[in-house]
Amino acid sequence: MIAHFAFLIGRTWLSLVVARLDGAIVRDLVAANGKGFAKGLIYWFLIAIPASYNNAMVDALLELSDIRYGIFSRSSRLPSGLDLLAMFTISTSTPNSLITKSQTSMAA
Repeated sequence: MIAHFAFLIGRTWLSLVVARLDGAIVRDLVAANGKGFAKGLIYWFLIAIPASYNNAMVDALLELSDIRYGIFSRSSRLPSGLDLLAMFTISTSTPNSLITKSQTSMAA
């Protein structure tokens, strides 16, 4: 739990660093400062390496705490029979065809 907390604090710190760096990159882009823009972009890519590791560790420690302590996380909140694809399918019927279907079913 302490390691999970430490990685969460690290992720917050990295988010602040990335936000500051994003601002500097946009500032250099708007000011047409190509050298500063390229330098900021290189730093941004270098920050991505520890940020990716940190996010992976947060997820791994969250799963570990689920297993060890029985704490429910986002991965265990879904009922076992829930079909996510059925939940998010896009209907190809138009509103008019739905009205027609409901009127014919009411007439029968």
